[in-house]
Amino acid sequence: MPLSASPDLLDLSLAPFFTACPNPFITRELDSQPQKRGAGTDVASFAADIAAGKNDPLYFAHYYSTKVPPDAIVPYILHYTEPGEVVFDGFCGTGMTGVAAQLCGDAARLDGRNYGARRAILSDLSPAAAFIAAGTNAIGLFAFHVLRGVAVPMDATEFYFGLARRFEERDGMYFLPSQATEYDRARMSAPEAPQLEIFIVDESSAIRWLRRELSAAPQRFQDLQPRFLREIAGWQKHERNMELSAILDQNFLRYDGAGEVPAQLRDRLDGVGDDRALRARAKDCWYVPDPNRAGDLEKLRERSLLKEFEEYRQSPQRRLKVFRMEAVRAGFKRAWRNHHYATIVAGAGKIPDAVLQEDPKLLMWYDQALTRRETSAAR
Repeated sequence: MPLSASPDLLDLSLAPFFTACPNPFITRELDSQPQKRGAGTDVASFAADIAAGKNDPLYFAHYYSTKVPPDAIVPYILHYTEPGEVVFDGFCGTGMTGVAAQLCGDAARLDGRNYGARRAILSDLSPAAAFIAAGTNAIGLFAFHVLRGVAVPMDATEFYFGLARRFEERDGMYFLPSQATEYDRARMSAPEAPQLEIFIVDESSAIRWLRRELSAAPQRFQDLQPRFLREIAGWQKHERNMELSAILDQNFLRYDGAGEVPAQLRDRLDGVGDDRALRARAKDCWYVPDPNRAGDLEKLRERSLLKEFEEYRQSPQRRLKVFRMEAVRAGFKRAWRNHHYATIVAGAGKIPDAVLQEDPKLLMWYDQALTRRETSAAR
């Protein structure tokens, strides 16, 4: 972790459980733990197949590259440790090892196998990853919200705004200023890496593609349209076709030439000339909204999606052949928030089974709603 006394690091810390810098309490914590086995105790190698699904609510609480489902980590912890012992993960990412250590205390989940929670010490060079790991493992608070279907008191917009305010963003990753400088220096000396391709297959991937394109340079509709039409050749058959203009209107902002040029455009058109020339160059360009405006746009978009979801619910069709997947996701999300589990189960019956099984978010909501509905009926 970075060595710093920055106020931002102190604000992020919750000592002794989490510090956004080297944690001086780790030695004290280790010394306080009873040693169950002598140093150098041999443990037979773990040799067994592991199958773990990715539809667990804890796994889907947030996105992070190379994340492993906690259920895939639990068998290793059970084999190599005893209840109450300490597990260390020096490359913890967003803390799934810590979650797995806590899950070892869930007797119902483990069928009594070496039952007992372990303690975990987690560390990562990325302050953002360590911050998420701390939130995911903070005395079960995050798990409490997710598993009980209670809204987490922070939406994605607020979360990413907090990251952008505290850290420097580079290629979708967040760094301290000193780390960002070192990363920039390393990138300049390294061969140019090919940019990951974003394949447009539905509305969600189209939004990601547009966000990347507009983050790279200011563009007008006529600049985007030809490339967009080429990219949508692989659009999924069940997904309702969306016009580029509709996606832009619902997710991005356009500068109409009046008033001050937005910072997102000004930064990328620096050196164009005086204000009049800058406004002329920026006119009709689309741009990614800042987090404060993004929240308002998201509310308007959600209202439109929920209206469409209601139309699907009322449709006389037994199975929908073409629909807007984002509308189904929005409908499931609201129903889950309101504990309307029957709505999710009925909605799942309206879409093809193959589509449901291939969409991890929909499958997670459906599986959990089915379980909750059956539990309520049993009572």
